[in-house]
Amino acid sequence: MCEPSTILAVTSLMLSAGSTAASIVGQNKQARAETEAANKAAQADYDSLEQKQKEIAEQESLQQFERERQGRRERALMTVNAGGLSGNTLLREQLNSMLQESFDIGILKQNKENQTGQTLRDMNAVYAQAQGRRNAAVSKMISPLMAGLQIGTSGLQGYETGYTIAKQLGLDKQPKGSPRG
Repeated sequence: MCEPSTILAVTSLMLSAGSTAASIVGQNKQARAETEAANKAAQADYDSLEQKQKEIAEQESLQQFERERQGRRERALMTVNAGGLSGNTLLREQLNSMLQESFDIGILKQNKENQTGQTLRDMNAVYAQAQGRRNAAVSKMISPLMAGLQIGTSGLQGYETGYTIAKQLGLDKQPKGSPRG
């Protein structure tokens, strides 16, 4: 039969080790949840920025189409106002209209490139932020080796605590007729 002090020490060891193991499992579970949350947040941000890219492209395309239509209207109006006559002044005005249209379209394209570039920089920032969140969450995880060491250390501390309590209670003394006493 085991000594009461040993029973108390082993019980304390098991409680302490079990508590540490449960804490480690909970901490790792929380870290995995944080990693998953970081991934979902990053994906939502990416989806939003991709939608923004599509809207920028559509807006630029629509504005370019509208500007081209306006240029054709201007040149048609010039031709009508000239009464079907041609000459240097009419050609000069039409050329000026085409040059202005090309200039405006160039500005629209440059604006699109600038907005697209900013959106790409935003995507890179989202990636960096998500990577930082994932790294922070992973750094909170406890490796199997560290978990084993922590559980073992906690168990030994629990055993020592249990044994000390047993000694203080006088449970470490053997009765007079026992084989050890």
